[in-house]
Amino acid sequence: MHAAISREFKRIGKALWPEEWTNIARSARCKRYRPYIVHNLKQDDIFDYKKFVEQNMSIRKTDESGGPVNWQKMCWMRFNKALPFIMEFKEAFDGEFKLLNFNKKTRRSSHPTTSLQPLYKDSIPITEQKYSNLTSLFGIKPPALGDACKPFYYSLPHNNKVPDVLSDIEEETTED
Repeated sequence: MHAAISREFKRIGKALWPEEWTNIARSARCKRYRPYIVHNLKQDDIFDYKKFVEQNMSIRKTDESGGPVNWQKMCWMRFNKALPFIMEFKEAFDGEFKLLNFNKKTRRSSHPTTSLQPLYKDSIPITEQKYSNLTSLFGIKPPALGDACKPFYYSLPHNNKVPDVLSDIEEETTED
């Protein structure tokens, strides 16, 4: 999928606005297949899975029948929505499925003690420099998209106290 989107981007040549990336992703698939379905995520769609797992799940050393769990020998894992926290697994393709319960509180209960919470409570600010760079794009905007994007970009929270995460990542990769 990522390679197909990259090829489509090279074919198109440029993408300045999020809507253009959405269109590139949709059209990246070969014509004989259905186009990719693109979902635009909002901040409310990002959940704190790490906290949920820490509070509700535990890695067990024995399966439900009391036998040892050997992760390296597993050749088939199966999950079912109707059985949360339960993984069915096989150590041989012709063997029987064994059950492994990840529920931390009790091996019998299948309901989480806490629900998924949003990862971020407030909007995540960007640096003043990134904000200026993004808003400067309106000088080279394509007319159809630029005006529709202005309210989004001008409402982005920004300040000078925010650490520039991308610069930190670039420094780490150049040092290697």
